[in-house]
Amino acid sequence: MGVYEPDNYQARVDFAAGYISGGRETTRAFDTCFEMYDGCAVALKIYRRAQKNPQSKMAQNLYRYLCRESLGELADKYAHIPDNKISNLAAQLRYDATRPKVQTELTPAGEQHVIPGCERNASPKASQLDLFG
Repeated sequence: MGVYEPDNYQARVDFAAGYISGGRETTRAFDTCFEMYDGCAVALKIYRRAQKNPQSKMAQNLYRYLCRESLGELADKYAHIPDNKISNLAAQLRYDATRPKVQTELTPAGEQHVIPGCERNASPKASQLDLFG
């Protein structure tokens, strides 16, 4: 699997890190590493790698490719996530971005919720709205 496979977060991290370390010109494949819904996790992982080895080529080139301010914000936002759990963050980001945005009227058990204002009135004096009569 390559960088274009949605679940291949690690390949995107490794690919982008290689480009940054090598000081290469960006390509469509490089851009894709940050466009598969888990780009924040990819950037965070690369940032943390660079922080661990500040003398590396990747650390020296990092801000030529990624925004220093944005990386700082990501590092602060996800400071509570250990390095070995960033892949879980990536999976959650992909899931959140691809799940349906519409709210269903069904419960997880498949039962229909009562729509507020549409409850059946059990009073003997109540009459239901008749759309056809």
